[in-house]
Amino acid sequence: MSNSSFSCTHFGGSVFSPCSGYGECVDEPTPFREGERGRCICQPGHGPADFLNSEGLDCLVSTSALYTWWLILSIGYTLVVAFGFYKTLPYFQKEEWRFQAIRKNRKVLALANGILAAMLKCCEGWIRVFTKTYPGQPGIGAWPVTIVAAIGGAFAWAIVFPSILEQVLTIMIKSSSIGGAEGKKVAEKMEAMHSIMKMQRPISVLAFSMIIGMKIFEDPFIQQYFVVAYFLGCSVISFFFVFVVGLPAIAAFEQTIRESMGDNPNPKMKALHGKVCMFLREIRNNGYSNTASAIIFDVCPFLWSVAPYQNAFGWTMGIVVYTVGILFMAPSSGKPAKMAASSTTISTTMSSNSSEDDDK
Repeated sequence: MSNSSFSCTHFGGSVFSPCSGYGECVDEPTPFREGERGRCICQPGHGPADFLNSEGLDCLVSTSALYTWWLILSIGYTLVVAFGFYKTLPYFQKEEWRFQAIRKNRKVLALANGILAAMLKCCEGWIRVFTKTYPGQPGIGAWPVTIVAAIGGAFAWAIVFPSILEQVLTIMIKSSSIGGAEGKKVAEKMEAMHSIMKMQRPISVLAFSMIIGMKIFEDPFIQQYFVVAYFLGCSVISFFFVFVVGLPAIAAFEQTIRESMGDNPNPKMKALHGKVCMFLREIRNNGYSNTASAIIFDVCPFLWSVAPYQNAFGWTMGIVVYTVGILFMAPSSGKPAKMAASSTTISTTMSSNSSEDDDK
């Protein structure tokens, strides 16, 4: 800068270079800063995006790259929704899969919720693409994408992801054919996990409601406090979901299988134990990475400007989660009644196994 009376190094990535190196700093009033001068005129394709209204303050985010990313995500989630309907629509048309039956069946309800969550994210993506608006940005036109983003995120973390975890564990436990005292122990652990997971709902709703707060307060120097609260909430959700809910249940199941195998395990149980160990390892690693990344973004102000990239990356992984969830939970045969009968809750299944073993 040729004039020291104004500055553009006071926000986000601009602390390292004026306008993060993607714009020109001009001698004009600083947005939202009374009495200060220095405004960024961004290069084409750079500017504000998700969460923080950095218009005139920072140019770090490539809006062109972000637009392309969300275009790809929109197509991806559209395919996920289409795949979900392809796998399930014929079954939902059957009498056995009507609304009341769905409500009473955890597996079917989890499947329906997963498709609905993918639809919400699909809607958010196409709103972004067609309106070129972002959550938290100024103007009435950004309200639809802000609301859908908040609802979609809260619904995914409060309802869908815990349900997918529960159903994956349920399928694994059923395939192990564990009964007796061991089966009862695992069933009790699963029911405890199901009860504890309900505590995640208010945390998820509170965390993603911060996106609404970013829209209400369009001053980025106020929005940044909502960003801190948002990433703090995300770190709590991730830690709670993995280390409080998921890992204890999976570890208990792994221990039960290991103890039941004895010295001469059959090949089926040995293979299942290997899968459970891999699942345990992956969810632990995922928990560490998600929690750590949320904390890093929470405590490093210069990263807040690139939060749109972190958000897009997270929902890119969501495509994998939703697809795997549909594959795990969708029926594999053309008999809905059989599907409904086989997808009772784990507690009922384990209690039945336990009773049969006791009778023997």
